[in-house]
Amino acid sequence: DGAVLDEAARVLSNRHERTDEELQGHVSRLSRNAADPKGTATIQAFVDGKLTSVRAIFDSADYSEVKRAHNARLCVSLEGELRRDGRRWRLRNPRRLSVLEEDW
Repeated sequence: DGAVLDEAARVLSNRHERTDEELQGHVSRLSRNAADPKGTATIQAFVDGKLTSVRAIFDSADYSEVKRAHNARLCVSLEGELRRDGRRWRLRNPRRLSVLEEDW
């Protein structure tokens, strides 16, 4: 019974939004429509001790910084509300974005 309850607790905890979650990682993918000032980035970061892809939507200014980090192969640090969306992780309301000028 203990193993079943542990798994149920893990599944339920993944469904709750984690507020003010801080992430650091490499930008692995960028996507933006030409007419849209916002853009999406996928960041490879550690979540619960595992290297995971986390997607976030950025406004124009932050997207430019994320793109700069991607092109220079630098890491980024940011925070937001981390949420599991099916089998994927999403970071809502990304903020406090900074490009780490030296690899961590």
